[in-house]
Amino acid sequence: MCLRVYSSKQLKVNNNHKTKSEYITTLPADAQDKVEFQKILELIAQRCLGSLGVAQLQKLKVYTRAGQIVPRLQQVDEFKRIIESGGNFPADHYLDLSAQLKVLPLENSVLSIEQMLEVLNVSLTCRGIYVFLSETEEMYPALYQLVAEDPFQREIIQLILAVLDNEGNIRPDVSPVLTKIRREIDGKERELSSKFNSLLREGRAGGYLAEGEESIKNSRRVLSVLAEHKRRVKGIIHDESASGRIVYIEPEKTTEISNEVFDLRQQERREIYRLMRELTASVRPFYDLLKRYQRILARLDFIRAKARFARDIGANMITIAKEPVIDLKEAFHPLLFLSHQAKNAPIVPLNLKLEHEHRILVISGPNAGGKSVCLKTVGLLQLMMQSGMLVTAKPNSRMGIFRELFVDIGDQQSIENDLSTYTSHLSNMKNFLSRASDRTLFLIDEFGTGTDPQLGGAIAEAILTEMNHKRAYGITTTHYANLKMLAEHTPGLLNGAMRFDHQTLSPAYELETGKPGSSYAFEIAHKIGLSKKLIDAARKLAGTSARSMEEMLTSLEKERQIYEERDKAIAGKEKHLDGLISTYTKLKQDLEENRHKILEENKQKALAHLNETNRKLENLVREIREEQKKTGTAQQESRDIVKEAKDVLNREKQQIEKDLKIIRKPKPVLKNVKPEDVKPGLRVKMGSNPLTGVVEEVRKNKVLVSFGSIKTLVDINKLQVSEDADKDTSPGRGARYNYMQAAQDFSPSIDVRGQRAEEALNQVELWLDQAHLLNEKRLRIIHGKGEGILRPAIRNLLKQHKQVSSYESESEMQGGEGITLVEMRE
Repeated sequence: MCLRVYSSKQLKVNNNHKTKSEYITTLPADAQDKVEFQKILELIAQRCLGSLGVAQLQKLKVYTRAGQIVPRLQQVDEFKRIIESGGNFPADHYLDLSAQLKVLPLENSVLSIEQMLEVLNVSLTCRGIYVFLSETEEMYPALYQLVAEDPFQREIIQLILAVLDNEGNIRPDVSPVLTKIRREIDGKERELSSKFNSLLREGRAGGYLAEGEESIKNSRRVLSVLAEHKRRVKGIIHDESASGRIVYIEPEKTTEISNEVFDLRQQERREIYRLMRELTASVRPFYDLLKRYQRILARLDFIRAKARFARDIGANMITIAKEPVIDLKEAFHPLLFLSHQAKNAPIVPLNLKLEHEHRILVISGPNAGGKSVCLKTVGLLQLMMQSGMLVTAKPNSRMGIFRELFVDIGDQQSIENDLSTYTSHLSNMKNFLSRASDRTLFLIDEFGTGTDPQLGGAIAEAILTEMNHKRAYGITTTHYANLKMLAEHTPGLLNGAMRFDHQTLSPAYELETGKPGSSYAFEIAHKIGLSKKLIDAARKLAGTSARSMEEMLTSLEKERQIYEERDKAIAGKEKHLDGLISTYTKLKQDLEENRHKILEENKQKALAHLNETNRKLENLVREIREEQKKTGTAQQESRDIVKEAKDVLNREKQQIEKDLKIIRKPKPVLKNVKPEDVKPGLRVKMGSNPLTGVVEEVRKNKVLVSFGSIKTLVDINKLQVSEDADKDTSPGRGARYNYMQAAQDFSPSIDVRGQRAEEALNQVELWLDQAHLLNEKRLRIIHGKGEGILRPAIRNLLKQHKQVSSYESESEMQGGEGITLVEMRE
């Protein structure tokens, strides 16, 4: 598909004329351009299959109701899953039937064969869509709702295919009249060719034909005759070349036949017109159905384009919160991602959180450190989410819904209105303050600049205080010390800094909240080569308080980086230690497992040997008794020896059987746990996981459970209580024994073929949790290929599972798409 380019004017989304409860209000007028939302729309337009999707994109709205936003996000997320799973969703013939829909309602109107063929192709595409979504309703319920209320109708396809084939040719059995006319045309054209070829041979022999010899003029076959020989050919002159050197003549001998062919062609056209008029009349009752098809194709083309864009930029479905909140985890600007991807360069993710306690974030730090990109990323992702697009952040991110988005980024100078940059900034602030509410998100870059620093800083502080009083949410960037101090001591405000490497004096493009950042003005000046004398003079001119604060911030940043490096070193050592502990635990587990195995095998061999000895002894007793019967004598001594041997054997046998019972001690019986019985110290198990844990803390419907040295939050309804729950719960040999038993029983491969999707997903989720607890890294899921339902469902679970690092298909020789290999996180 060729890429189309659409201008921002063509794709402009303007919601400001709507009520604030329905669509978002954006200020100023170019707010969307400031955060580069229009560029996103252009990229989505390029991914549409046709004009229907682009027209739908041009109607895009930025909503303020979850009921309008969430279903749209779900539709895009489902279509993204279809694309990623290689689903065969119909992608041909998303055609615009507006011309047909204008003509069709008119009485006696006639659609051309080409127009009718487009109606047929659209109907066939919609049939494919209905079949696909009906068969996958459970997997893609949001997409299915698009067609659920409009059941597919086959009649229109049957009517058209009764007259036309898939290539747009009229079927030969439709009209005997048309068949007869076409036979006559074929006969006349053969006769015409025979005579014309004869005239060509004569012309070649006579040498009066020009190069090319023949041509078509006015739909008639003509000879290309040299002008000086035109009188040698009797016939009608239809044209001549631009130079006048060649004359195009229809020979007299073929004129009558050509006239007959022309008449037959006219009859053919009249018969086709009659057939198409009757077919158009048959299709006319389906006018409303075709309009519904157009709506479905338009929406699906638009959804598909958004899904393709989401796949291309790594966007995800996140949680939409009821309350105003922005909690972005590993987010990034989509356009920056595409740019870095083209250069094969890494991108630094953004982690940012705005909530009721910290609604306004004041970001400081050096220039070119990524502060403006942070603002644009938040504003852009907010617009994308509220217009039904997936966002470039981790799935466990959360975003609330805002009614107003105010943006003040970049140069605001207006020559037309005779406004300076600072005056324009103040004008924006006035509008922001008059309309701000607790559902407002504002983004202000370089707050207070453009005028005297002391006065600009004071005005900025007053405005920021008022926005906080109105409980608005927002992010602002600044170099002003008074705004940093305000954020430090004012509830609702929070300082943030873009990290800066004090050794290389280069930005890290990473946001850190909780403290302000230094501008590193003097350090950067020194780096670019300004003299020490000049820098020292600047330090004196900066004033004691300003200099002291910058020096303090710089010093704190340096200390933070030093401690961070130390933390990394300690973390590395801890990781190494954990590895050693894990290796030791595994070795100890293997040793214990082998010890039990060897012990049981030896006991079994000893028992078998005793049984064999006992059997031989019984035979000996029987032989002695038979000998005594023959001789008639009784040997008391022999009987005593045999009895003593049997007693020894029985005692050995009883001891071995007792040892085997200890080795084969049955697992404790599990029973469902009641929420009210869950208390700290209770020994519990999780589903089919054989590992026994200890309840540490109860948190509403979740419980913090300790499995040895590993702690995890578990839903209460997933827990079971062991029959030995009343025994000692101190972390000791019991926990270690259960851990070893769980590791011994765990298999790194699971087979869910033939199971229902819900059953398989539950089993796989518990199995993944157990693998995480046992520190298993490489797993294997056998789901088969089948109808292709289990594989995408399981891979969607893997994508959302926090402990899964990556997954891929097995090699073709080992099972290919029927098996998924899973890599767990460290």
